[in-house]
Amino acid sequence: MRYIGLDIHKEFCIATEMDKEGHIIRENQRIPTTHQALHAYFSPITHAQIAIESTGPWEYIYELLDSLGLEVVLVNPVKARAIAEAKIKTDKIDSQILAHLLRANLIPAVYIGDKPMRDLKRLITERLFLTKQTTQLKNRIHAILLRQGIKPECNVFTTQGKTYLRSLPLPNLHRALTILDTLENTISSLDKELHTYYKDNKDAQLLTSIFGIGAYTALSISATIGDINRFSNAEKLSSYFGLTPSTHQSADKAFHGHITKRGPSAIRFLLIQCTWVHVTRGEHSFLTVFYQRLAKKKGKSKAIVATARKMTKVIFWMLKNKESFHSEGYELRGVHAAQTAGI
Repeated sequence: MRYIGLDIHKEFCIATEMDKEGHIIRENQRIPTTHQALHAYFSPITHAQIAIESTGPWEYIYELLDSLGLEVVLVNPVKARAIAEAKIKTDKIDSQILAHLLRANLIPAVYIGDKPMRDLKRLITERLFLTKQTTQLKNRIHAILLRQGIKPECNVFTTQGKTYLRSLPLPNLHRALTILDTLENTISSLDKELHTYYKDNKDAQLLTSIFGIGAYTALSISATIGDINRFSNAEKLSSYFGLTPSTHQSADKAFHGHITKRGPSAIRFLLIQCTWVHVTRGEHSFLTVFYQRLAKKKGKSKAIVATARKMTKVIFWMLKNKESFHSEGYELRGVHAAQTAGI
């Protein structure tokens, strides 16, 4: 077995190969990041593990190495530096350090999922990007109207509203509307493709039983989580989404601060937005009751984040047990089940 550390840059990679005893086979091999060069270097290699950082053009290189049948490990660069500093007394992560960490089984790997899951994540990321562009463009249209002193009394982004906007003698507004239509049509096309994934994704279908979570958000959460069994408990899932409070220790005292905000920020944002919808319209849900009680003590901002964290714990158990959402809460649901069974 060979252990290969691959330090990826924009135009080239640096590779270092080791055997299981830590002896260097090849060191600091410079490889251009072209398909031909990477294929020529790695295709003769068999029985190898390769560690690459999740930086630069890693995704393309990962796919290429994976297609060659090599075992590729995607490295968390922040955690890798911390481990290297503790174990090897350096914070420099180069190809040799990656190979050492890989050989010693000290690589903090990033979960990436199988190819269908990676393809789904790309679609989700693309849709999120286009949605942000749509929001920015709508804000620009509002700004154009404001500068002209125009205050429409209707929603300008409905069919009727757009017809009204096109009647205005403003060329820059017409151009913005044309771009907006293109973006919305592209998003609509992506939604049809994502719906195909949704029909085949049982976990995503379960998540839509939570009021406030639609098909797109359910797919996004499901694709980010992947296999729920990689999380040993609900708290670790909350931590993965960056929704757990940060902790600072001094002597024998522990202080809890704001949430860590680690992990996928886009999914954390979606979770909080869905939680707002849930507590606003799902009046009979135990999550809404929890939010309302906490909002009186801590305020709405802190309460909604805490409720989003509680929702992630509910999501954990839903996916773990393959059960739909129980608005009365899992503890009360268990009591009802016991009473029905005559226990």
